[in-house]
Amino acid sequence: MAPFIRFSSYKSIKKTISWWKIKGRSYPKIVNKIKSEEVRVLCVNCHILERAFVYQKFNDFILKNNLFQYSPEELEEKIDYLIYNHFETNERVSRNPQYISDAKFKIKIWIKKRIIIEELYGGKCIGCRNISVQDNLPAFNFHHLIMDHQGKKTNWRDIKRYDIKDIVNLLHNESCVCLCANCHRMYHNINFKRNIDIILSKDKAREAKLIFEYISSNLKDFQFKKIEIRDPFQKKIKYGEIWKEYLANLFILANKKRTRIIISSELPEYLGKTRQIVNKMLN
Repeated sequence: MAPFIRFSSYKSIKKTISWWKIKGRSYPKIVNKIKSEEVRVLCVNCHILERAFVYQKFNDFILKNNLFQYSPEELEEKIDYLIYNHFETNERVSRNPQYISDAKFKIKIWIKKRIIIEELYGGKCIGCRNISVQDNLPAFNFHHLIMDHQGKKTNWRDIKRYDIKDIVNLLHNESCVCLCANCHRMYHNINFKRNIDIILSKDKAREAKLIFEYISSNLKDFQFKKIEIRDPFQKKIKYGEIWKEYLANLFILANKKRTRIIISSELPEYLGKTRQIVNKMLN
């Protein structure tokens, strides 16, 4: 459907066009421009998934079945190990010194988004009921059931750094449901709805109207679950104070060995952490 079309280039070079830049040109010029950049036409869902670079690299871990069985400390360690041992990491760090911290942050945000959508919304788009977290987690948006144009509304970009409990409270208070990007874009495109019989053929217009009705019906029937979601990153030790755990373990190990000298190579096995993580903390 027209409301959720995006352009993506086959070429490795960055494309220079978007529909918003070329829509005012004549039809032949639009076609020539699209052909010159070897552009593909993608729906919004596919376009978002294609551009979620960190998610694409680590989605097997982000979507892992038993992911939430780990403690917060174990989860942090596994994310660190995953990034440090990825074959692209050294090359990425050479171009961006902040790559490791950026990748770690993004992986944690994807995990946070996954657990919220699975627990609150059953892991599927409330509109079409087809797209699931396992299919396309990046494509999910949050849609306000009550359209109030006064005051600032919740946007995932603004709240993704919050604790899960605070995010869930905001979603409840502002009556937000999750929609895939295609359903979200289609539902909000008022001009397309009004002119659907002019834009599309008779059969396609009928099909689009049925889709609108189906999405609207599912949104109307949605009921929030009253549940408490466990935060997989909520540690007993506060953020920035992990050194206390290391110091306590060093003290215990020193007492066991009856010495004041601890060799750093002994720590990974004793602490149950990788050598890279231990060396990073010691530094």
